[in-house]
Amino acid sequence: MSTHRDLLGVLVVFATLLCSPVLAQTEECGSFVRPGEVAGLLLLEDSGIYEGPETLALGNLDVPLTFHVVRRSDGTGGLAQSRLNQAVIDANIAFASAGIAFFQCGETRFIDSDAFYFDIDTTAETNALRSTNPVPNTINVYFSPNVPYCGISSFTTSSVQGIVMNNGCTATSSNHSTFPHEIGHYFNLYHTHETAFGTECTSGSNCGSAGDLVCDTPADPRLGSGNVSTQCFYTGGGTGPCGGDPGYSPDPLNFMSYSRSNCRVRFSTQQDNRARSTLVNLRPGLLSGCTPPNLVSIAPGSGFLRGGTAITLNGADFASNASVRFEGVTAEILQRIGSTSIVVATPPGASEGAVDVAVNQPSGSDVLAGAFTYTQNPVEISWTGSGVRGSNITIRVYGPANARVGLAVGAPGMIVKPCCTFCLDRPIDLAVRPSELMLGANGEAAVQWQVSGADFETKNIQGVVVVPGVGPVVTNCQSVTVFP
Repeated sequence: MSTHRDLLGVLVVFATLLCSPVLAQTEECGSFVRPGEVAGLLLLEDSGIYEGPETLALGNLDVPLTFHVVRRSDGTGGLAQSRLNQAVIDANIAFASAGIAFFQCGETRFIDSDAFYFDIDTTAETNALRSTNPVPNTINVYFSPNVPYCGISSFTTSSVQGIVMNNGCTATSSNHSTFPHEIGHYFNLYHTHETAFGTECTSGSNCGSAGDLVCDTPADPRLGSGNVSTQCFYTGGGTGPCGGDPGYSPDPLNFMSYSRSNCRVRFSTQQDNRARSTLVNLRPGLLSGCTPPNLVSIAPGSGFLRGGTAITLNGADFASNASVRFEGVTAEILQRIGSTSIVVATPPGASEGAVDVAVNQPSGSDVLAGAFTYTQNPVEISWTGSGVRGSNITIRVYGPANARVGLAVGAPGMIVKPCCTFCLDRPIDLAVRPSELMLGANGEAAVQWQVSGADFETKNIQGVVVVPGVGPVVTNCQSVTVFP
């Protein structure tokens, strides 16, 4: 558009916005378009980079984050890991509609510096912090308690890259929006009240060449606590800036506004598309960033075929969204210990024997061949469900693969006699005849028993498993209280 190329007038009008050496102490965000950035950003706009090839075919996109936490010189202070974890969650919720997900790449890095901890109040100092040990092909985020704004980020054309966050504005109970806001800037989203490209008319007539350059975000007179109610409604009124404009009707829920932090909960569809296009076309290195995992050992190295064994995987560079698989079956994550250990519960095995164990994450995978051995299950019985009469209880029996099983459900005193294969002194209270029940290749069988009984009573569940080469083995006895 011609308005994009008529830069001289824009630069003259906004020359007074050049940043002072000392940063404003009341800024919500230090990320705004400076006069020196206008030309480059408008050239990007004219290039059609945000209207490029369809990126949805690429599926969900995973982006690595490197966290740098500033502490005092003696190593005290700094933002807790739980807050960093919540920041990742906040970002993932915010960008889910864009098909972008984030994960922490590697361990949290610490910068022990009184200067950065107590005294950041100039642009030069902020840029010095952002230049400290950045990790390539990740979004480097620096957290300090004494930054004179909630956050500052960089556009793709900025000379210094990275995000700086004020600890007090990061993943607090009332602020889950500043971190997504700054990531939005990192993907070339501007404030909805941006004026560096010109003031947006409330009619939307110049939405593609003024304001935030996004047409599905309404013109914004600069929201804040003074014109947004605690119920997140705009209360400012005001006439539009262009002739014949309707009044302002901004979106107090948009992440890229200066609305109350607890009100900001969404990006628009065009903001989602712009962020995704920026990632794919202008920051593609992020899609292959982060070091692949290095799986060194697991312990213990064996467990029962039924699964559920707690296993610790040790190594390096485990991402915060790494998954673990045993012979292709995903395990339940019980605990993540930094980037060096993951504790999982083993999934049920398909058969006895050794299997491969793999750690998988967006940056790659690592496999230990035959690292875990599934062993024969002990003979056990368990049940789940409700003891209310008429409901179904699922009874599970465990033992060697392909073993025969007999089951009995009866009143107290019921005895399962192991003298022969299926000798029971009470009738079987199951629809399945015991001679027809077999354990599968994974050493497990499950049957349903419909609870019966007119009075409160306790029934026992027990069974016999014929162990190959051993003979009949009586299972543990489980009791279930039946309610009429």
